[in-house]
Amino acid sequence: MSRVGTYGSSKLLLLVFSCLLSMGMVGCAALDQRTPEEQVEQRAVEQAQALVDQDYETALGYVAPSFQEGPQARLYKAKFSGSAFWIRVEARWVRCEEGPEPESCSVRIWIFNNMPMSNRGYSSARGSSVPISWDTTWIKVENEWYQYLD
Repeated sequence: MSRVGTYGSSKLLLLVFSCLLSMGMVGCAALDQRTPEEQVEQRAVEQAQALVDQDYETALGYVAPSFQEGPQARLYKAKFSGSAFWIRVEARWVRCEEGPEPESCSVRIWIFNNMPMSNRGYSSARGSSVPISWDTTWIKVENEWYQYLD
């Protein structure tokens, strides 16, 4: 092989390597740059909103796969039948384990309902709903956050 051919091959190899490297960097930039707390808050609110909408199948999708695959999953709708009275949800706080890669987070969701004189959420003198606190634990499974139910 001539010297020119070797130089051309090296240049082509360098070009291919540069392209692959730049594609890898673009892929890394596409990864979720939010904090674990932000990721968990979004998922917790989405799950609670699915319950407000009485979309139990979607809400169940936010629960740990081990629960979804177990026998208790068929009772999920019954467990949250009271969500038919929910009108609005709001994240109050999210607290994740210390460290660069937390594996669990605690979440408090406030649930506002339209059921006056319920056993846990009462209407105030102004007529607005007083929230019910719903505390949940979220765990990381294969790089995704899920609500932990036992």
